[in-house]
Amino acid sequence: MQTSDARKEKRSGRRRRKRSYFGVAVEIWRYRIISILLLAAPALLLDNLMSALVDSSGAPITTANMEQMFSWRLPVYIILSVAMIMVFIVFEILGQIHLSNDILRGQESHVFREIGKGFKSVKHFLSPKGLLIALFITVAVPLCGIGFSISLTESFRMPNFIMSVIFSKPLLAILYIAGIAALVIVAIRWIFAIHAMLLDDMKAGDALKRSVSLVKANWKDLFKKFIIIIIYSALILIASHFVCKVLPDYIMKIVGQDLPAGQVIDVTKGGLTAADGSVMGYRIAGALCILLGRYVNTFVILLVASNIMVKLTERYFVYTGREPEKSTEHSEKRFVLRKVAFFAVLGGIAAGAVLIGVFYSQIPLFDKDSIPRIIAHRTGGNMASENSLEGVDESVKMEVYAAETDIQRTKDGKYVINHDKSFARLTGVDKKPDEMTLEEVKELRIKDTTGSGALLEVPTMEELLDRCKGRITAFVEFKGASVDEQMADDAVSAARERDMTDEVVFISLDYDVLDYTKKTYPEFKTGVLIFGGFGDISKMNCDMILMEEDMSTFWQILQMKMAGKQTGVWTVNKEDGMRRFMNSGADYIITDEIPMALRIQEELKKRTDVEIMRDRIEFLL
Repeated sequence: MQTSDARKEKRSGRRRRKRSYFGVAVEIWRYRIISILLLAAPALLLDNLMSALVDSSGAPITTANMEQMFSWRLPVYIILSVAMIMVFIVFEILGQIHLSNDILRGQESHVFREIGKGFKSVKHFLSPKGLLIALFITVAVPLCGIGFSISLTESFRMPNFIMSVIFSKPLLAILYIAGIAALVIVAIRWIFAIHAMLLDDMKAGDALKRSVSLVKANWKDLFKKFIIIIIYSALILIASHFVCKVLPDYIMKIVGQDLPAGQVIDVTKGGLTAADGSVMGYRIAGALCILLGRYVNTFVILLVASNIMVKLTERYFVYTGREPEKSTEHSEKRFVLRKVAFFAVLGGIAAGAVLIGVFYSQIPLFDKDSIPRIIAHRTGGNMASENSLEGVDESVKMEVYAAETDIQRTKDGKYVINHDKSFARLTGVDKKPDEMTLEEVKELRIKDTTGSGALLEVPTMEELLDRCKGRITAFVEFKGASVDEQMADDAVSAARERDMTDEVVFISLDYDVLDYTKKTYPEFKTGVLIFGGFGDISKMNCDMILMEEDMSTFWQILQMKMAGKQTGVWTVNKEDGMRRFMNSGADYIITDEIPMALRIQEELKKRTDVEIMRDRIEFLL
């Protein structure tokens, strides 16, 4: 039998291990929280410098006017961009590797010391191969999904409209997949390069060689260890998602289904009824579930990601002959203080939930009627043949807000509807609009995509406007090589002749032509199409900013709205993206999937208050 002293020692050992495990978790949490706060200052400073540099050109730089960047500003902007990237790498990768090193060596961690070591390690990146590693982290890792990444570019990927082109052509699709596979192989071979640079003070070139040799010599063990890590990490994340989101969402939906949605409650006026109290209590409980769930789930995600970093560092120790410690000891005082700090955040979350629940009706973010209008892409989306008059008819039947289309000029100065550079894809004739007369274009027939077997003519701009007049708003895009001021003049003239000033919006990827249109014809609405930009985009001379979905964040949309601009998102064709951008605060969504968009619109109108709260907060964060 165990003696009393032995049992006490055993219990004490268990407490020490639990405290050690929790202590490591809190150390990681503490580092991530403090590093995020410290990162804000240099990131904001560099961002302001970059914005000021761009604004000094007289206008923001976007994909609609990129040529303005090709001046002395370009090398300065590149230097500032590299500095921004390196700051994120220091805080989010280098500091974490030094933290992992301290944990494995059984040492107390200090956030400022880890970050300081990270800044000292920047010297290793000041070489061609070092810059190559930084570029790989910034661009290649987000694309292939293997390796260390930074939050600045972790969502970087090919825009959906480019991906649709790539996968529409087998050869491009094969090349793309092969390219991603090559990046994955390189990422695995370079997985220990940063460890070698930081922990063994090696130059970038030597670090890459060491990483390749370590992976080659230990690939079986590395593969086995990380398969296990990935499996249990996935299980932890799935369990966390279920406990923190799925289950609370289900419970709150059941509780809220009999309560009125959107009920206005103004606590400053007093006189609250019992029904008001029930609704307010429901909102408070919902806000608490959402915020607490988000906090706990984020904590779990941070732990899982940081644990992978620690395990990878441990493998580097093993493969280079070091002996990691089994646990990390923390002083009682530091442990208690950090434990208190961790749980103190819960008090702040509870207070925030009460404020949200009580003042729900006064918070614009939760306006239940703030749902974007639907614009049919290329006249009718997938409901009809592309850029056809039949597409306009289908959009009218579905009662969407607008039909978007593209105009190009023919050889004899007329305007026809076509998106591509040539008619090859739709009609089988590989000729550009400006190589053909209108009479020749009218002999072409658009491939039918509805199964009716109809042979459709290529519409003219005038035919399209006539079909839209009094029925639906037309978003007319100035497209192709013939985009110029003459095109704007002619399009405006055609709209004026039909008294459609309030029924037409002129849009384009070419900002100069839109700027001319707005200055010359201010009574017409204009919108610039962009899929990237620098500087204050809201300063562009147009009525609306239409952003590709990958750049459409809550803060971008909010900035536009505060500047009095309308906003739109294009081209949203997947259900998860549609639900996301329905809660973005954008004014318009351009899509090919009209029935899906309208179905989701109707579903969102039936949401409970907590479901609205959840959707809007998730888009915000």
